[in-house]
Amino acid sequence: MPKKDKEKKVAIIILGMNNKSLVKNCLESLKKYTTNKNYKTIFSDNGSTDGTIEMIKKDFKWVDLIENGKNLGFNGANNIGVKYAIEKYNSDYFFLLNNDTIILHKNWLENLVEVGEKIPSSGVVGCRLIYPDGSLQHYAIEEKIYDFAQGEKKYLIEDEKKKENKIQKVKHMIGAAFLIKRKLIDKIGLFDPLFFPIYGEEIDYCERARKNGYKIIYTPKTTIIHLRGQTTNPKKIIDHWGISKKNSIILELMNYSFIEIIYWQFVHFGAVFLSKEFGKIKFRKEFLKRFYVLIKAYSKAFKHLPEIIHKRKNRDEKIW
Repeated sequence: MPKKDKEKKVAIIILGMNNKSLVKNCLESLKKYTTNKNYKTIFSDNGSTDGTIEMIKKDFKWVDLIENGKNLGFNGANNIGVKYAIEKYNSDYFFLLNNDTIILHKNWLENLVEVGEKIPSSGVVGCRLIYPDGSLQHYAIEEKIYDFAQGEKKYLIEDEKKKENKIQKVKHMIGAAFLIKRKLIDKIGLFDPLFFPIYGEEIDYCERARKNGYKIIYTPKTTIIHLRGQTTNPKKIIDHWGISKKNSIILELMNYSFIEIIYWQFVHFGAVFLSKEFGKIKFRKEFLKRFYVLIKAYSKAFKHLPEIIHKRKNRDEKIW
C-alpha cells in the first residue's frame, strides 16, 4: 500500500560555510515551526572555521552534521547531503534549504509535501520567498516566476493576490527552498557538478526534470524569509558576477534554443556596461573590469564544451 502523506519521510538538507548567526537563526526557526514528525535535518558543512560546527554539535544535537572539510559548492554539498539521506533514512522527499532562511509558520513542510502528493507528475515543489520586511522576493503569477532584488519592494494588489494565491506549474524554482521527490532523483540523479561553486544548478535541474516529463510546481501555501546575499562577500561581488556569468553560459548552451542562446549573449554583454537598480538603468563605471571578467567566464565555460555538447544531447542521462 502507498504511504499516507503524513508518513512520508523528509530529509531537510541545509548547507553552509561560516555565517554562524545565520545558521543559528535558521535551525531555531526550523525546530520551532516544523510540526511534521517524520523528518530529519542534515547540515552539510563546507569547511566552516567560525565556530559553526562546534555550535551545531553543542546546541543542535538533533541535526546530523556532515563535515566536508572544504568548499564543495552548492551542488557538491547538497549532493552529499542527499546521498547521506538516501543511505541512512531512505527518504521520500528532500528539502534543500539555504542557511540564510527563516521558517515563519507551522505546517510549512506538510503543505509542500501535500502538493507533491496531490500532483503525481510533480518532481520539484517550491514556495513563496519574502524579505524580512515582508516584501516579495520570489513568487508566481499565471505560471510565470517573478523575482525582485533587495530594495525593490513589491506588494501585491488584490487582482495579483488572486492569481498568485494558486498552486501552479512554472519553469523553475529558486534553490533557496527546493523540495525534490525521490522518484525524480532516482530518474535523473543530482545536481550537475559543472555548476561550481554556485548559481544556475537549480535551473538546470528543473530543465532536466521537465525534459524527463516532470512538472515544477509553485505553492503559495508556504512562505519563507530568504535574507539573500548575506552569505556573499561584498568585496568579491564582481568575482561572484563572473561565476554567475560562467554558469549562465553553461546553462544556456546545455538547455536553450539557438535563438535563446543568442539573445542571452546580448544580455551578458549589455550587463557589462549597464545595471538596473530599483527600476533605473545606470551606466557601470567599472565596465572594463567587468568586460575582462566576462571574457574569462566565456573561456572557463568553453573549456567544458565537449561535456556540454554531450549533456545537451542526453538530458535524460542520470547525473550522480
